[in-house]
Formats: sequence, structure tokens, C-alpha cells
Amino acid sequence: MTVLDAPELAPYQDEPTQMPSGAPGKNGVLDMTFTRQGDRSVLAHLYRKAPLLVQQALYWDEHLPGLPCIYIITTSGCVLQGDRFDISISAGPGAMAHVTSQAATKIHQMDANFAAQTQRLTLAENAYLELLPGPVIPHRHSRFLTHTQATVAESATLLSAELLQPGRKHHGPGELFEFDLYSSALTAARPDGTPLFTEKLVAEPWQQPVRQTGAMGKFDVFANVTVITPRRHAQQIFQQVIPGTDTSAECMAGASRLPNDAGLVYKVLGMETEPVKTKVRAFWDLVRHEVAGAPIPAARPWGSPLLPAAAGEEPSHARRKAPTWGSQMTATVEQISSLLHEAGEIHHRVFRIVDGADDDWASWYADWLISLSELPALLGVKPVRSELVYLLVSLDKEYTAGQQGEPWEAYYAQRILGHFTLPGN
Repeated sequence: MTVLDAPELAPYQDEPTQMPSGAPGKNGVLDMTFTRQGDRSVLAHLYRKAPLLVQQALYWDEHLPGLPCIYIITTSGCVLQGDRFDISISAGPGAMAHVTSQAATKIHQMDANFAAQTQRLTLAENAYLELLPGPVIPHRHSRFLTHTQATVAESATLLSAELLQPGRKHHGPGELFEFDLYSSALTAARPDGTPLFTEKLVAEPWQQPVRQTGAMGKFDVFANVTVITPRRHAQQIFQQVIPGTDTSAECMAGASRLPNDAGLVYKVLGMETEPVKTKVRAFWDLVRHEVAGAPIPAARPWGSPLLPAAAGEEPSHARRKAPTWGSQMTATVEQISSLLHEAGEIHHRVFRIVDGADDDWASWYADWLISLSELPALLGVKPVRSELVYLLVSLDKEYTAGQQGEPWEAYYAQRILGHFTLPGN
């Protein structure tokens, strides 16, 4: 029996007339493995199949510079009827990773079949994985099932979250709980097969009203956060959680211990998405401090979708202040620096037989950066190849001649951005 045999899917077995379920282009696959290499973790293995896409690991977390940050992208733009997603994420001994989505997951309206997602998470000893995708927005008459199987070593920590919106609340007259089915299950076990717990949520608003007491009540947004972690961490986190109702934010939250000393579950109910995100962010910060000894990253436009507006900014449903040139440039420099680091690793693998030696390295870097990376998009212009080659050679001479106090990637990134984008250049 597979997850596709779940009883709640029985009414939705008819095939779409457009394209059969699970057909090419609808059967997305992601397989990622993270390993520890020196003072950082790396995405050591990646297999992807459309419509799921991952491009590269970025290192933009200022508090955990060795943490690879991964964005899962859906090339179709939303989840459609008949889609089948299969995601596997493994973290080796001592490895760390942050996995999120490019934006909210929008489940499109359906007139046949359903969409389903299977996730397998495997964490070795002392591994740390943050699986924090953006909110799920189920459109009217959508049907979606997601099942996660987590295998977590006793010294490892898994932090996963799902944030469910009621639909397109502010679309036209509004859609509140007009989807057909949302089913989400998480099953956890130890590597030797010892079961820890299973939690399953099934919402069928057309059959069982969700406004009743004990379900959503008056609230519209629901967040479910699970942290599987050693007992000592769970105890410290639990003692710092402040449960109850936040009347100013119109939301309520609380934590409970999971069976078999597996960790904690933290649940939030709210009227709007931003206050719920804020509660999730606060819990995420508690986990980070306790397990990794660092705070969560600052809010930024291109960070995790679970990051709310920065302190002092207007909420996302109001008009946003334009970010300053300085903050934009700092973020872009970090991204360009990550691209340069990736180019260096790939170049060394390509030329491994000569230990990376390549007299024409600048031409290779320029070709890769222009044709196979996001550099043109980050700069807002496609560099001329000869100009970028000349710039790379010049920067190499400057960096080698001086005694720079920063990594070469950061040094190059600042000057590449300045050369191609600053006014007057």
C-alpha cells in the first residue's frame, strides 16, 4: 500500500483529460545529499527532474556562513492536477542545510484527480536540517496530499514547518476553505527502524466544516512546526516557548512534547499570514540558538518565504518601502560571491587531473558565469565576455599583489558588481 492509496483520495481517482497523472512533465523528482567538508556543508549530490528544480547552494546566512541554503523551484509555477512530486533529502554526519521554496506553493483548481507529494528525509548523527518552505495556498476545489517519512539519528535535529492558508483570501470576493482536500502526514523513526510518532492532518471543508471548535474556529491561517531533536535540546526550547493568545496579533500558539522523547510540535492559529510567520520565526530562532548556537538570518527580500517583513517595515500586504541601494548591493554581493565559489569548485573538478592548473582560467570562468549562472540576472545586464575576462585577470593581479583580509570571492564580487552596475561605470 502506498500513500496514493490513502482513503481520502478515493473520490478523486479519475484521470485528467489534458495529461495523465504522473506523465512526463508532471512527475517531479529531487534527490539531494548534503555532506560536511571542512568548516562548511555542501550539496554533494543533486538529481532533478522537471517540474521540480534546484539550481545550486547559496551561502547567504550571515550567522552560519557554512550553511548551504537551497531553493526548491516548481517550473510550472503552481501545483496542477495529476502532479506527483518525489523529494529525497539526506544529511550526512555533521552536515547542515536549509531547504526552502522559491515562493508560496499554490495548489491550482482541479476538476479531476489530485496532486501528491512524497518526501523522504534522512539525517545521520549530528546532522541539522531546516525544511522551511513557504505557505501553501490551496485554490478552490484543489486536492493535495503530502506525506513525509523522516529517519532521524538520535543526535540529529530536524526542523520542519508547514503553513496552510485558507485559500486566496483576498482574490475577488475571497476564497476561504473552498478546497476539496488537504492531507498532510509526518512519520518519524530512528535509523534502526524504531518508530517515534506519526501525525496526520486531513481537512475536507466541503464535508467537515473547519470553523467548529477544536479545528480552526474563527482563525484562517494554520502553522504546524515540528522539531525532532535530542531530549536536552527539546527541554530547553520547551521552557522558553510562551503559549497562549496574542490579542494584538490576533493569533494563538503553543507547544507540546512529541511521543518517545522525539522532540516538540509547535502550532499557531491566526487571522493573517504575517503574524503567524512571526510566531514561526520566533520558534525557529529558539531552535537555532539551542541547537546551532546562532540566531536566524535577518529578513531580506530574497530569503526564505517564511521570513516576515523586517522590524519597522510595513507588513507584506501593505506597500513595501523600497530597499536601500546599500542593502540591495550587500545581498547581491553575497550571491555573486557564492557563484564565484561554485565556479571555482567546478573548475577544479574539470581540471582535477592537473590539480586545477589552467593558464586560461579567466576565459573558462567568464563563459561559465555568463552562460551557466545567474550572474547576468543579478547584474541586470549580460556582461561582454572579453570585458569580464579582462576584469577577472585584473582582479586576480590586485588580490595576489595585496594582502587582502577577505576571501577572494567576496573581493571579486564587490568589484564585479561595482564595475557593471554602479552609476558612471
